[in-house]
Amino acid sequence: MTTHNKYAGEVKASLGEKERVFKLTFERLTHLEDATGKSVMELSRSITSQTFKTMDIVEIIYQGLLGAGGKFEKKAVGKMVLDDGLIASAGIASNILATLFLTKDELSPLVEGENQSK
Repeated sequence: MTTHNKYAGEVKASLGEKERVFKLTFERLTHLEDATGKSVMELSRSITSQTFKTMDIVEIIYQGLLGAGGKFEKKAVGKMVLDDGLIASAGIASNILATLFLTKDELSPLVEGENQSK
């Protein structure tokens, strides 16, 4: 199961038999694009069209774990991805990337007029 804390740009999902937090910070996003040689849009399209490469999924998940403060080796992340299944892992990767496409308004926990002083 995957859940989101969209206000923090985080995704929580089960990977390697544990609930983990994923977050793509600016630094992790630039590392992701450098490591894959693809833009975030290209990565998103490859997942939605199911033409992704295994290493792209591993890299998205790896960078998401590091962005959330995790300390992992890429080889260990690759093993978890394969153990959990590539399709399930691609779903996690897709959700991690989806947090990048939220607008400032979508990230705001306030509903207009709610919790605001007059």
